[in-house]
Amino acid sequence: MKRRRVSITAICLAFILVLGSGSLIKIRGQQPSSTTKARLEMRFDSLCTGFISDVPVTSGPRVVGSGKELQSYGFAERDLIYINKGLEQGVSPGALYTVVRPFGLLKQPFGKRNLGYYVKQLGVVRIETVQSLTAKAKILETCDDIWLGDLLVPYEPPENTNAMEALVASRKPVDDIIPDPSATTGQIVLGRGFKEYMGTNDIAFIDIGAAKGLHAGDSFTIYRTFGPTEGVMVYPDYKIQSDREGGYESNRYHGGDYSVDSPSIPSDKVRRGRPILPRKVVGQLVLIRVDKTASVGRIVQTSEEVNVGDSVQLNNN
Repeated sequence: MKRRRVSITAICLAFILVLGSGSLIKIRGQQPSSTTKARLEMRFDSLCTGFISDVPVTSGPRVVGSGKELQSYGFAERDLIYINKGLEQGVSPGALYTVVRPFGLLKQPFGKRNLGYYVKQLGVVRIETVQSLTAKAKILETCDDIWLGDLLVPYEPPENTNAMEALVASRKPVDDIIPDPSATTGQIVLGRGFKEYMGTNDIAFIDIGAAKGLHAGDSFTIYRTFGPTEGVMVYPDYKIQSDREGGYESNRYHGGDYSVDSPSIPSDKVRRGRPILPRKVVGQLVLIRVDKTASVGRIVQTSEEVNVGDSVQLNNN
């Protein structure tokens, strides 16, 4: 009995120690480090941005089945899927693939030239088992539902651009930018999720890429030129501006300094006669993925909403 009491006491002490250490482990598990969060954010951005390829993405392994295909139309994290490629096509266990869905040819909406083929990224899978002509994969992460017929392309590790994004976001925002004919410029042609109005942390596509010497981490100033349609407010007689330099005199009656009958000038004439104005800055963008004809960037700073059609100018970092 004495030996049993000692063992019970020891067990109780051990239980208390384990319980205490377990509480610490649980707390730490609920509060991941900032480094881990940054890696997850960086990876998520890379997984879910989509991209514009200069060649059609039509070949490769394809999702042809799932253990849940009778219960669900789409598949998500931890589901198992089957693909139509196996050992004979070079598929090996442990290999990572990105699941994509091609959307077809994308034209530059303002210049009408072909930019490439827009491809939506859906998630990442890992090959679990491989047969001769088929393989089974586990879905590790998803940005959207994966469907039968979606394609798999080899997984590419993301570029780490967090340091540059933080640097650009910390800079004091500028109000305007002087036109620079020697700078590399482009235009925002698409927003992730087909957004037309974007803000900080949104993803935007620009119409220039590696063919122009760009790299992940390059930063751009987003700007807007002053044109005849700048502004959205329309009010009565908005095209007429009063010319008050003549002291309010009437052309016919030559009234005094306070005459309400004064000459007028069309606003279009005012715009045509003015010199080139500085470009209005609306934000900053850092590239997180660069393809041949187009690039993907994250908006890290804004002074107002960013629109599809706004221009970008490469910064000298």
